Amino acid sequence: MSFHPTTTLLPFRGDRDSQVTLVVLVGAAVATSTSLVVGLLFVLGLAA
Repeated sequence: MSFHPTTTLLPFRGDRDSQVTLVVLVGAAVATSTSLVVGLLFVLGLAA
């Protein structure tokens, strides 16, 4: 799931809830992928 830079420039028509939800979802996805990568590196480091 990738976001184009142009989508962030679209007007939200005052809909703050959808904007906040989008930010929360993106933040959660970034945090999840980051923790997965860190965990994978940690496991690989232990196995090495």
